[in-house]
Amino acid sequence: MTREQFIDWALSKGWKLDSYGHLQKAFPASDGTMTDYRFKLSRIAVRYEVKIVFTNVPSYHAKSEWKRLRSAYFTNLVLGADGKISGMKR
Repeated sequence: MTREQFIDWALSKGWKLDSYGHLQKAFPASDGTMTDYRFKLSRIAVRYEVKIVFTNVPSYHAKSEWKRLRSAYFTNLVLGADGKISGMKR
């Protein structure tokens, strides 16, 4: 799979490109809030990440960071007949 094919697949699944060229989407969490996920794209690889927001800090020091869940080189990704991507590793 190429980078362009991956982007086309993600856009067809409702992901949106952000200002940095990465793909983001929010999903409902079990507690009723929304959790942000992204595909961080490089020239040869993609990382699947979740946004972690730290709430136990003062509001003026609100902090968040992206935690990698899975990653893969584009050459290792395969689009299955069911429309799902496989080939990402932890």
